[in-house]
Amino acid sequence: MRYVSRAWVVLLGSMLLGCGRQPDHEPVESKVPELLAERRIERLEKELNEAREQLADTRRQLRAVRKRVLELSGPKRGGIEITILGRVTNPGTYAFAEPVTALQLFGHAGGLRDDADLTRVRVRRPGTEQAREWDCSNLLLRGDGKNPEITDGYVLLVPQRQDDAAGLPE
Repeated sequence: MRYVSRAWVVLLGSMLLGCGRQPDHEPVESKVPELLAERRIERLEKELNEAREQLADTRRQLRAVRKRVLELSGPKRGGIEITILGRVTNPGTYAFAEPVTALQLFGHAGGLRDDADLTRVRVRRPGTEQAREWDCSNLLLRGDGKNPEITDGYVLLVPQRQDDAAGLPE
């Protein structure tokens, strides 16, 4: 009520003085929506900052859980580590309790990408510097051919097809 009566006093005062002009300031009633909007913005900004802090905490917790899972799932006594790189969905080093076949390894890596060159998969055995090329297209496309067992320390590299690398149409 105080603000309303004040506005009336200003309006009546200007009319009594015969100025006929409006007061230099806006009535308080016109500022109410702006003040409410500012308060709402401040409240939303506070909520946003709290949500960001919670997200950061959750990410830290997730990293700690992932690290712990890797520690627990890592190779144990007699465990096997095999690395697969290149044109697979999830390249990386995988830990197994026993040797796996090439098909099983491709499955653990999420499968092959569409542009994978199945005719030139490079396999490096532990203790060797040179990688051998292996044509696994018969095995994967037709289900026949050699499905070798892969043991600890092997590294497989699945290259990109040459026509895809050059940007040529298939």
